[in-house]
Formats: sequence, C-alpha cells, structure tokens
Amino acid sequence: MDGAPQTPQLSQAHAQWLAGRGVDPALAAAYGVHSRGPALAFVFQQRGAPKFAKCRAPEKKFFIEPSGQPLILWNEDSLRVPDAPSMTLVITEGEIDALSVLMTGAVYVVSVPNGAPAKAGAGKIDPDRDTAFSYLWKDGKLLPELARFKKIILAVDGDAAGNNLRAELAIRLDRTRCWQVAWPSGCKDANDVTQALGVEGLKRVLASSKPMVPNELVSYYDIPDLPEGDVFCSGWPELDPVIKISPPELIIVTGPPGSGKSQWVLNVGANLARDYGLRGAVIQLEDTPQKNREALVSFGIRFGCGVPQGDLSGDALRLRGFAERWVHQMFVTISPPEDDEITIDSLTNLVKEAATRHGCRWLILDPWNELEHIWGRGESEAVYTNAALKYIKKLARKYGLTIFIVAHPNAEGGKKTDIDKMNLYDVAGASAWNNKADQGFVVFRPSPKSSMCYVKKSKTKDVKRFGACATMKFDYHDGSSSYNFIEFHDEA
Repeated sequence: MDGAPQTPQLSQAHAQWLAGRGVDPALAAAYGVHSRGPALAFVFQQRGAPKFAKCRAPEKKFFIEPSGQPLILWNEDSLRVPDAPSMTLVITEGEIDALSVLMTGAVYVVSVPNGAPAKAGAGKIDPDRDTAFSYLWKDGKLLPELARFKKIILAVDGDAAGNNLRAELAIRLDRTRCWQVAWPSGCKDANDVTQALGVEGLKRVLASSKPMVPNELVSYYDIPDLPEGDVFCSGWPELDPVIKISPPELIIVTGPPGSGKSQWVLNVGANLARDYGLRGAVIQLEDTPQKNREALVSFGIRFGCGVPQGDLSGDALRLRGFAERWVHQMFVTISPPEDDEITIDSLTNLVKEAATRHGCRWLILDPWNELEHIWGRGESEAVYTNAALKYIKKLARKYGLTIFIVAHPNAEGGKKTDIDKMNLYDVAGASAWNNKADQGFVVFRPSPKSSMCYVKKSKTKDVKRFGACATMKFDYHDGSSSYNFIEFHDEA
C-alpha cells in the first residue's frame, strides 16, 4: 500500500557478505540488521524501541546514527526474555559474533557496543564516571536484568584488547560468575569459529568454556591471563625502589600507640589520589570522619590538589575550596555506627561497594582491633586471624584493591623502643600477619613530642613487584597532615 512504512531491508551484497561469514541473512534481518547505502546497520533496541544504529561502512569503519545517544548492549532485550532452559548469558565483542552465537540456539546473547579497550583501566568504576561501560549501569547499580544470571560466558576476542575487555567486564559482573572461552587455533572470535567449524563447532567451543575462578586443580592454560598489573609509586620519589603500590594486595601497618601509623597510611592514600587520581575508601573506626576530612583538606591545600591547571592564585579561601572539592571527589568513608559493630560480613559489603559503586582502588581499615571479631568455640585467635586475613586477600583480588589494615601491636610489642627489633610478629595473631601480608610496615615515633618518625618495611612478598625492605626516616608536617621523607636509616 502506498505510504505504508517500509521495513528496512538487506541488500543482496550485504546478504551475500553475511552468508560468506557463516551468518544466516534471514536471522540477521530478524534482529534488525539492514542496509543503509554502502553501510551495514545493526539496530540497538531497548524494550522494543530503536535507540540508535551502529553502522559498519566499507573498510571496517564504524559510526553511530544518530550520534550522541547513550550506549546500550546490542540485543539487550534478550536479557528480559522469561527464564529459558539454559540460563547462561553470552557476551561478545561484536555484533557479528553475537549473531554467530544466536545461530547455535542460545537465547541470552548480547554484544558490547564499543569494542574492547586498548588498555585495561585503572579500576575507576564509579558508575557515574564509568563512561566506557555505561551500558552496564542504571541508577548507580548494574542493570537488574544482569543479576539473575549465575553463569556469564565472556566470548570476547582472543587478543590483547579482548583480554582487557574480559578483565574489565569480569570486575563489574563479578568474576565468580564469569567463564572464559578458549578459541581453537587460527580463530580469535565466535564468527571465526563459525566460518572454520560451522555452527556445531561453535556450540562445542562455547560448551567447553571454563570458569574464570576455578574451584579445582586445572591446567595453567585454563586460567585466564590477566592484564599486566598497575604499579604506582608511593608519592615519595626517593622511595620508588622500596614502596610500590600494586593492586590487588594486602598491606599491614603496625607500630606502638601514638606513633602516627594512621596518619602515615592516610598520607599514602592521599598521595595515590593526588598523583594518580585513584579514589579510596577510609574505614576509620577510632578517629572521627571530621578529623580525617580536615587532615585530607589540609593535605590538599598544601599540594594544590584540585586546583585547575594554570590557576596560580594563592588565596587561602580559594585553595581550601579546591581542596574540599578534591576530598569530596576522591574519598569515601563511613560514619561508625553507634550500636551495630562492623564485622567481617559488613566489611565485605563495604569493600564491594567501594570498588563497584565508587571506583576505589584502595581501602584503609583502621584499626583491625575495632572490628567485631567472633571465632568459634575451640578456635584460637591465631587460627581465626589467619582465616580472616586469607578471606580479606580474596576480597582484594576479587575487586582489584590494595587493602591497608592498621593493626595495633600486642602488649609486648607495644613496649618495644628499638625500630630494628619491630616487625609484624608484634601484632596479636603473630605469624598470620607476617605470612599473609604482601607488604608490611612498622611506624615508630621515638618521642611523642617529636615530629620525626621511622617507617620500617619489614615484609615484602615480591621485591620486583612491591619493592625491597628498608627503614626510612620521616618528618611529620602537622599543618598539612603530611610526611616528608628525610633519609634511609641504617639498621644497627
């Protein structure tokens, strides 16, 4: 009928091209794939309404029409299909790969809209700022439709960029739910497999996918390669050979009462925020949030944190305003509950929220002694501490965090006055603190009235990754809540 809307069609050339790639043109057309002149268009819909089309022009050039639309997953509506016999979600790196997977009979199949990142991110996954993966978030949380899937196959490309994408998706989706695919030799994605081995071959490859977090003995080749880990300096250039921050890791900081261990570790976190823009969470259970906030603001004023580049104004009120905004953007904390105690379980929720909602790369728990620790009848403190620290290391790995724990020494350790004889064995629970730590530090101030203190790195699990052991001398600058490195201390 004249004037009736026309259904977009595939040109014969595009239909032949799809068929040559092993994709059924009729299936592609059913999912809205159509021709727009020389370009092949993939329609992105949400609840049945077209939002935009991703167009593939000759020479593999891509553009979006209309431009500027919020990104969504291709075939996102499949996430809302009522429960099917197989509740496995498959995520691919491209629409052609997703079509190839759909040909196997899979129901829940989506493709990321923007390919893979060239480099793994620094973990900044605050939903409000996570623009590269905005299609996974809604109202500050993962799309609710993603929550029902217990198994998610990340069928991304088998190259370096694909490894980055897989790692980034796994962090956001929870690695324990994610499975990886081993592509056959000569194939780097689902469509390559379809062309080489047919639909049944792709079905076999997907069926042989392996969990990213194995719970049994497996071959080295069944464990996915992770992107090369980030290594950050401490903020004191002279200490680059000694202190390296490399998430995920567990760092233990101890020292006698009044030595300034809380201030020192907060200074390390502030340096990471200043130098690298790494957001952090401060779970402080002794000092008030106001005290730590003012310490961070003072730090920000001294170092010009948050000051726009080229703004050289020294007006104190303006500098404070910039520092306050910087603190607001870079740090999150809690208001310690008056009634309920913080337990390992509630700490788990805080760690998850810090990493997945606020994009934190580091977290300070200060002090360990203020947590509510409950161990079973017949279980010693040493056994409990070993199990608890082991669990916290798993959290660090799961969410890609550096977790600092400030722990008070036992009565005997707190009486020591010689930095050379202090170590992590001084903390109640003894060997677990030293054994589980990736890095361990002791902070000691010889005199309560002195601004000078020693920081001894007494444990390193990997010298190349975390730096060597040494004892350092610092001067504390009270006005800016920051430490100045003075020199290395030669042990007697």
